[in-house]
Amino acid sequence: MSQERRRGTVLLVTLILCVLVIGLVIATLFTARTTNQWFAYALDQAEVLALAESATELRQKLLLDEIADFAPDEVLLGERTHTINRNGEDITVHSSVTRQSLAGGAEGELRFTDDDGVTTFASYYRITGRVTGGDGNAQIMRTIQIAKSPLFQYGVFYNDDLEVLPGPSMTLAGRIHANGSIYLSCGGNTLTLDTPHVRCTGELFRGRKDSPDPPGGTVRFKRYESGGYADFTAAMAPGQRWSGNTCDPRYYAQYGGNANNWVSYADARWEGTVQTQAHGVKEVASPQLETLEAGGHYHEQAGLIIRSTDSEITVLRRNGDTLTDVTALLPDGTVAQSTMYDAREEKTLPVTNVDLAKIRAAGLMPANGLVYAYRTDVSAENPTGIRFKNGKELSGPTFLASPNPVYIQGDFNAPAAGSGFTKQAAVVMCDALNLLSNSWNDTKKKGGAVPKASATTVNCAMISGIVRTSDTPNGTYSGGLENYPRFHEDWGGVTMTIRGAFICLFQSKYGTARWGKSGVYSAPTRNWGFDPDLLNSGTSFLEAIMPCAVSVRRLVWTDNCASRLD
Repeated sequence: MSQERRRGTVLLVTLILCVLVIGLVIATLFTARTTNQWFAYALDQAEVLALAESATELRQKLLLDEIADFAPDEVLLGERTHTINRNGEDITVHSSVTRQSLAGGAEGELRFTDDDGVTTFASYYRITGRVTGGDGNAQIMRTIQIAKSPLFQYGVFYNDDLEVLPGPSMTLAGRIHANGSIYLSCGGNTLTLDTPHVRCTGELFRGRKDSPDPPGGTVRFKRYESGGYADFTAAMAPGQRWSGNTCDPRYYAQYGGNANNWVSYADARWEGTVQTQAHGVKEVASPQLETLEAGGHYHEQAGLIIRSTDSEITVLRRNGDTLTDVTALLPDGTVAQSTMYDAREEKTLPVTNVDLAKIRAAGLMPANGLVYAYRTDVSAENPTGIRFKNGKELSGPTFLASPNPVYIQGDFNAPAAGSGFTKQAAVVMCDALNLLSNSWNDTKKKGGAVPKASATTVNCAMISGIVRTSDTPNGTYSGGLENYPRFHEDWGGVTMTIRGAFICLFQSKYGTARWGKSGVYSAPTRNWGFDPDLLNSGTSFLEAIMPCAVSVRRLVWTDNCASRLD
């Protein structure tokens, strides 16, 4: 082969190789571009899926809160728009809610009653979250079960941290739940939680919230399966609240830093009675103070409304959508104004006195049992109140509601044998709940002696606000559950008997003076407990009118994604 021919062959091969290399480079560039497009798409899709999930979470939280606040379907259902801030940019997402039918296409709620007699109502909703962004869009559908448990079924329910720190020995029964942490101690005595249901969404602490001091006394929980009790000591607590004057965030230190070790220990020791956030306990929604304000749910549902200004009283009776002024029909003294000295508030306050026996005798107790009383002159600086008197005998299920501080004077819903009356299902709901004994006579004055109380009995579910403990060591103390009802007399050696439920849904808006001032009261002998009759009598009344704890359970989760490539 000639030299020229060989050079030609080499040149041809070289050209072919160049073409192949160029083709490979082009193919690689094209593949890279396509791959980058797919990566960009995948990122966009992941992002919009996350945003759509956020939209469903936002709507689910709103749905829980709105159901707890008695919102009707026209509020609960339909379309909503939400704004989510991402890296400083506001992103608009959308959600919608529809009701889902029950089995067989039935509408309404399912009713469940467990072995403890606790009733829960379940309904079903579908939440759809939608978002479009970048090169992707997503739609996520979530079917959920909303469960409503009327709060009278809890012995203790706190929409906050729960503190139980009595000096004398004390026993608590009924279900206990806190949307927060639980703090337990008992001076040099014994606190017994005689219940198979203790739940909190935070931590369980053995000691005071506001103090790093070692706890005293004995605290014991009931064992769920085998019965009997097992102690709860500081060494068993899942976390140390204070390290010196600093809040210590290192929970589960004595369990190897592992929350699962605490769960295993608690389950073995108390057999399921005690569960905390480490067990997966979730917050349950409950009504807010706004449902109690004038114009809110209870004002609009009340069968009898008592309105007081600083100089005038008006009493209205509801019949359907019609309100009738019945003030002139009331016997003298049925509703009247006076003043009383509140040593905790350190003020002489105007109060509206409501004589429940006279309302009953006049035939004006409403058919639905709901009496709503309020003063228009109330403020944090001037916490004017409502005082209910002569409520020893009730003619039927009764719900007393007020956005003001309320004073219950004397025995309430505690008829004597042979009186012809029986204990009723009863609830008192207010900004701050005060209990006055049968001996109270308005003689207490600023700087004067604390009057002596006499034995008194109150049978009702209580729903009230508190002045919470500060989140600092050695700060102000709420008074704990043992001072959830506020006292104003010398109760030393005198028994205050309460059967009912202790429910805290909010911080007091008007009765905001702190607990612990001198010259206010001395503590009673506490004969307190859950009233199981709340589960067995008047239940339909309470179910219809009582605030509920509202929780959610996810049933089905699906997504339906679509995208485009330009």
